[in-house]
Amino acid sequence: MDADGSFGIRHTKIENKAKKRQISCRLRIEQRMVDPITNESYFYILTKIAFFFNCNLLLRKQVATGNVYFSLTASS
Repeated sequence: MDADGSFGIRHTKIENKAKKRQISCRLRIEQRMVDPITNESYFYILTKIAFFFNCNLLLRKQVATGNVYFSLTASS
């Protein structure tokens, strides 16, 4: 994955000195709406990815530039 997303793993201890620990994973993809070379929308492929990971495909607006992009987050 390049600059359009991230993958993270978090390991935390449960409070009260419990022996159990918690591990969670998160995949985040942020992608512009349209490919600048082909002028084709990324909606179709990102919808398939969101369906595969059982998460929602959202639209986000970047405050600084006003650009709108696709965003999806899948976590355990």
